[in-house]
Amino acid sequence: GSELNIVCLGATSKCEERVLRDTKCWHELGLMFPCVRIKLWMVGPEVSKRAVLHPKSVGDLARDLGLPPNMEVRTQRIEPPCFSAFHARHVDELGPHNTLLVTFNGGFGSFVDTGNSDLLWSWYDDLCDIADSGIPAMFTCANDYADVTGETIVQSMLVGTRFVQAPTANPYHSGSTFQGEGGVGDKWFCANHSVYVIQGCIEGAR
Repeated sequence: GSELNIVCLGATSKCEERVLRDTKCWHELGLMFPCVRIKLWMVGPEVSKRAVLHPKSVGDLARDLGLPPNMEVRTQRIEPPCFSAFHARHVDELGPHNTLLVTFNGGFGSFVDTGNSDLLWSWYDDLCDIADSGIPAMFTCANDYADVTGETIVQSMLVGTRFVQAPTANPYHSGSTFQGEGGVGDKWFCANHSVYVIQGCIEGAR
């Protein structure tokens, strides 16, 4: 049967990995696509090594997590730029035909609000390599007043990516919203509030 690689970039042990351990959210992928072999990759500098998740094997880990039989999970702890190093290791098995990249609340557009672009530049090389790979990539943002605005500027003007799906409100966002103490008009954050998808880049745009 067919295989789908879902690569979660910037995953952490306290967030995406914890959801995998403590809930059945990730399991739904295998249940939604029972005829597809799904390989879930969690990649980033803050994700646990596989030996920490389970000391034996990928198969033992899948059984302990109660994953559907058509699904397995792998972790790769890589320092930034994460995608570049990860893709180099797996370039022969991961491509636009069988892979989706996912980044939850990357936050590299927050410079619009904070004035600090350090996070943006820590992502920049990876964003360029993601676009150049031609692999479709989905990004979520925690708000629309800064993250969406900033990431749209970065993706369109600095990276030159093609938008497959323009930024839009995500109906499956977090059930809670963090509101600052300043009252009306203050900062707020809601995980996965907005979503957009890019694939490839526009020639000469970078």
